[in-house]
Amino acid sequence: STVWTFHLRDDVDWVDCNGEVKEHITATDFLVGLEWVLNASKNEANNTSMPTLYIVGAEEYYEKTKDMGAAAADLHYQDMLDAGVGIEAPDDYTLVFTCPSACPYFDTVAAYNSFYPAAEDLINELGIEGFRACDNTTMWYCGPYIVEEYIQGNTKSYIPNPHYYDAANVSRFERLTVTMISDQAIAFQLYQNRELDEIDLNESTITTITSDPNNEYNSQLCEKRARPSAYAMHFNYQKNNADGTPDVNWNKAIANTAFRQCFYRGLNLKAWFSRYNKINPLKCENDYYTMKGLCYDTQGAEYTTLRANGGDISALKKQAMEELSAIGVTFPVKATYFIIASSTSALDNATILKQCFTDSFGDDFIKLDIQTYVSSLTQEVRTPQLQSFVINGWSADFGDPVNFLGQETLHDDNAFYSHYYSNIARVAEAPADYQKDLMDAFEQYTDLVNAANAIVNDTDARYEAFAKAEAYMLENVLVSPTYYDIAWSLTHANEYSKINAMYGGCNYKAVNWETSEEAYTTVQYEQFAKAFDAAIQG
Repeated sequence: STVWTFHLRDDVDWVDCNGEVKEHITATDFLVGLEWVLNASKNEANNTSMPTLYIVGAEEYYEKTKDMGAAAADLHYQDMLDAGVGIEAPDDYTLVFTCPSACPYFDTVAAYNSFYPAAEDLINELGIEGFRACDNTTMWYCGPYIVEEYIQGNTKSYIPNPHYYDAANVSRFERLTVTMISDQAIAFQLYQNRELDEIDLNESTITTITSDPNNEYNSQLCEKRARPSAYAMHFNYQKNNADGTPDVNWNKAIANTAFRQCFYRGLNLKAWFSRYNKINPLKCENDYYTMKGLCYDTQGAEYTTLRANGGDISALKKQAMEELSAIGVTFPVKATYFIIASSTSALDNATILKQCFTDSFGDDFIKLDIQTYVSSLTQEVRTPQLQSFVINGWSADFGDPVNFLGQETLHDDNAFYSHYYSNIARVAEAPADYQKDLMDAFEQYTDLVNAANAIVNDTDARYEAFAKAEAYMLENVLVSPTYYDIAWSLTHANEYSKINAMYGGCNYKAVNWETSEEAYTTVQYEQFAKAFDAAIQG
């Protein structure tokens, strides 16, 4: 699994915004696209991490273009090939990639947008700056639709690509418009007027509907599938106070295993889940770190079912308070949680979350402290390390558990959460005595992930090993899984007829949607869900 050969379709064309054929797509377009991504002068570092990790010579070529400065803009895809980057096109419809080490999931990596094709003639026509800034009127298309109109912050309207290669085999809309609406009341009114065919509902609108037994929409509330992201509370293990000094009280508390276990297992979030799913709040509960549905073993078992979760939470609070009091921690421990200052919805959510802490722990153990930032969570909060935890979701870049679990490991510069959320990489540089057990846990977890990642010739054994690593992570609560985003909607489109990919860009292809002139009902959606689950399990 170090050399991967892809055979391309021979019937795909580039078209312009008017639907006129410009060029035939060949393997060369993929060479051009990769060279653009790996050229620091042309691309300015967007989406470089995956090709530099997974293709021989890609990182070296990228560094070379950085060193060349503006002169790198004159490089051609042939220069990339001559530099030894592990991609080649033996003919017009064959692509061969060479990975620096065995990668049994590279076919799913190649679905990521940094591997997309680009047309050299279009780049030459627009110039580097023009290609970087191209819009719907200047770009070329090869998918099922063309963007007919794009109004920033308002609407994006699609019409069929007349030369789409698969036009005879898929159904498409004559026009599909996505509208950005910030006010749910306005969206609901537009839906009632049949100016919208589908809207996701917030808690307030659901309450308005369900509080009236005679409301016509009571029977039309449709629960959607979980969005392909798993949300978790990412602890900050090296928190600072506002003045830049270490928040020793929090840092000592969060380094304690019993404290983290109580935090995870004892926190009842049902009321908070209701903000996202008022009707079935516990459907949102997440007991896994890796997104459900990402991958399946050779027997058809879904990855997250390969491990069990649970444990007795009794006495954990008492244990944690005794152990932490002995090293000078004072209670209640203040858990600082930041929200954007301009959002009343964020404040409402945080207020309910704070009450969940009180109801779960009392006010003598952990107390949520709500703070605000003005515009940038990264600059105002994460960089100065002021948060106790951040709730964040991860969506898969490719189809393997390492894409989730690898973000939390030590000794890896590409481990996103270890470096930018938990700060455990900084703790590792000079751990305090009270952090030694924490560091041991992260080291053992890292060893388990690395051992799993080294299994490249047995899918079942690989997934079992990753499940063992994930079970260890959650037993020691290095991260606290939190929720899945499961919305309710009013809709004339069958959610279960839409593409449901866990990675890649396929979910944006609005093809083969089943629609209805009459709104779908709750009962119909329940039937759709049962049929979908049965098909997956089958």
